Amino acid sequence: VLDRAPAMLARARAKGLACVRADATALPVATGAADVVMSISMLHLVPDWRAMLRELKRLLRPGGRGVVMLYTRENLGAHWVFDYFPSTRAWVEDWHGPLAEVLAELPGARVLPLLFSDGSDGSLAAMCRTPERLLDPAARAQTSYFEKLENEAPAVLAAGLAALRRDLDGGRRPDVEVAAVRAKVGDGTVIMWTG
Repeated sequence: VLDRAPAMLARARAKGLACVRADATALPVATGAADVVMSISMLHLVPDWRAMLRELKRLLRPGGRGVVMLYTRENLGAHWVFDYFPSTRAWVEDWHGPLAEVLAELPGARVLPLLFSDGSDGSLAAMCRTPERLLDPAARAQTSYFEKLENEAPAVLAAGLAALRRDLDGGRRPDVEVAAVRAKVGDGTVIMWTG
């Protein structure tokens, strides 16, 4: 596991995984040394994500496989949370670019929509499958989205959660309302390529 964040590395070490602290744009791995490279739900956290993709491609041996799981701007249409926390839309969109921009860096890549079947994953997209989970502080604590919202706009968080509670109690299902969009673009996106 390669990661820049000590807390993430500590979690991986606790699972018995070998870890190296490194920046995704300058990985301490020889060119062509990897059979598989994988990035899960982090591309939006890397300011120079194009450099990160170049690094992933550099690491792959000829015929090796690359996989990036990410959330694109298109996927955000399936994330109904902006109805409840509208002030977050701008910064979330800034963090998540259009799919076409990523594909321009990975010519010939294959694209698959990712559909979560439940909300047990700690990502915001998975939690959008089960709106009740957003009312659980422990579940919210698993996402950088709610961490940022709680730190920067606690009143917005409280108001949005109260509105969500009222809607759920009244029978509204925002997860069902975005089902058609989700079916088209996915909760997230998986991009695969061969080195």
